[in-house]
Amino acid sequence: MPEGSTFLVPWRDVDRQDMPPGFLVVARRAPRTAAVAVYLFDHAPDGAGTGRPYPLPDPADAVARARMSGLRMIEGSWPTLGVHPDFRRDDWTFDEVAWRPYGGRQWVAIRLDDRNVLDEVGRREIDDDEALMLPSGDLEGDTWPALVLKEREEARVRRELDAPWSDRR
Repeated sequence: MPEGSTFLVPWRDVDRQDMPPGFLVVARRAPRTAAVAVYLFDHAPDGAGTGRPYPLPDPADAVARARMSGLRMIEGSWPTLGVHPDFRRDDWTFDEVAWRPYGGRQWVAIRLDDRNVLDEVGRREIDDDEALMLPSGDLEGDTWPALVLKEREEARVRRELDAPWSDRR
């Protein structure tokens, strides 16, 4: 699966099933495996899936980024739109992910090799706030998009509730 590949992501979360599909861009891939690093958007750009040219979204507008298994993309569960002609690798960076070992309490930022998202080239401990700002390092399956959006929304609400009254929007 080449970098720059784009997909429509049908929502499997009950709260989102009536929404238009999400949109996913493959930013990096691991050689000879199904592991990819992706950007997820909560809706597809206008015109995506019509067979006509459509704009590639701004990477800064992604609702989440993660390292994940691309099996759903490979097996065709998520409709592929092909490699977008405007994809420029340098605009879609992916150098660090947040990961918490199963059952662990401490988050770790894992620095990734730019040529292979499965290769770790460094790590450091981080707090919960920094972990929320980094892409997820979990290699989840087809449930990842709905779960990560729900997790990010819950964290945002917790941050707002913990903020002093004067800082709330």
